[in-house]
Amino acid sequence: MAKLSFILQGLDEEISHYNEILKLLETSDPNRFILSTAFLRSKAVLLLADKLLINKERIDFYVGIGNNVTSFQALKALLDIGINPYVVDTGCSDLIFHPKVYLVHCSTDNYAKTITGSSNFTPRGLVGNIESSTIVELNLTLPEDSTYLNSIFESFDRLRNDHTDNVFKISSVEELTDLLDKNRLLDESRATTIKHHEDSTNDGETENGDDESTPKIPRIKLKTPKVRFPTGTPTGIPGTPTGTLGTPTGTPGTPAGTPTGTSGTQTGTSGTPTGTPGTLVWRKSNLRQTDAQYLPPGSNSKRTGNLRLSQADFKIGGLTIDHTTYFRNQLFGSLTWSVTSSLQIASATFTIEIAGVVYGPYNLEISHSPSRVAGQGNVSTVLHWGDAAHTLRTVDLRGYTLELYKVSSTEFYIKFII
Repeated sequence: MAKLSFILQGLDEEISHYNEILKLLETSDPNRFILSTAFLRSKAVLLLADKLLINKERIDFYVGIGNNVTSFQALKALLDIGINPYVVDTGCSDLIFHPKVYLVHCSTDNYAKTITGSSNFTPRGLVGNIESSTIVELNLTLPEDSTYLNSIFESFDRLRNDHTDNVFKISSVEELTDLLDKNRLLDESRATTIKHHEDSTNDGETENGDDESTPKIPRIKLKTPKVRFPTGTPTGIPGTPTGTLGTPTGTPGTPAGTPTGTSGTQTGTSGTPTGTPGTLVWRKSNLRQTDAQYLPPGSNSKRTGNLRLSQADFKIGGLTIDHTTYFRNQLFGSLTWSVTSSLQIASATFTIEIAGVVYGPYNLEISHSPSRVAGQGNVSTVLHWGDAAHTLRTVDLRGYTLELYKVSSTEFYIKFII
């Protein structure tokens, strides 16, 4: 008789689709895998790259395209591993390929396992969202279990064989480039909006950068595992960020820790998913639209791409900081600054944690404009999000608290906490 279990991601840090799919890919003596997802993103592929690589000859990977989420970089990452995925293009915007099925079959042990539910092969699907699945472990000596397994195989075979105009195998980067040119794939390095709800919101911002006055439902607080997703993207598109497959930051398949440092005298907001990664040096509460890099749907405005390092009522030793000098001279004073007639620029290493998921590290610029110091309440120092900007847009950060920690003179850690 089949063994059934159920998981609801987000209630317990030890329960996630990342952990379950990792275990599935580590199954001994597998004959065949089916991995099926509506949406695919490169960071999720890179996270499990080593396990996918080991099993590349046995994986049938089905991926939905034409949905404004699945990316060129994600499918190229599969090609780089040696997996030729089947892409499913329904040919219309109001109908998408949506099955999330992860299956392994071991004929020598008369064993099979399926994970079927809501989780896409994306960072949010594997770790961050509220997702559920039923896990079925089959004993293939039993006729009913064998019949169940065969029904899955036959269904995907029929999908592929009956719809050859819509389901086809990708064998080259040239095929991906053609799909990108036809707007059937997203380019992660240039994407600013994702029309579906999977890995981003329909971001927008009013022209003055202020929050709209409509009430906002408090963001749900989840318990998710700490997983360090790789930075950069494997890509063959000229002029886009690059990443090296198989060498992402952190070890694929292993939850990563946070940088270590001296514990600060102030503590973070209760309920944060990790310990203190260094000394707390600044906090900005209740992020507004501009700092959250949020754009409302239909907005013609552009994101600022930076974080204004304002006073934010932050105190050290009971005294409120003078933001016109604190960031430039104290917090970032030991960095190497290049100076022009109007601007001073330095760079440092930043790791970013959003709701327990760790990204980076990123090399980000800080700019300081002395001309803006002149007693008008202006913000003279700005952190530029650079390569981290897209990561921030995967979550609606309005209302979050941002905490900045100093790990060393050149390393910093940013937490977004609800």
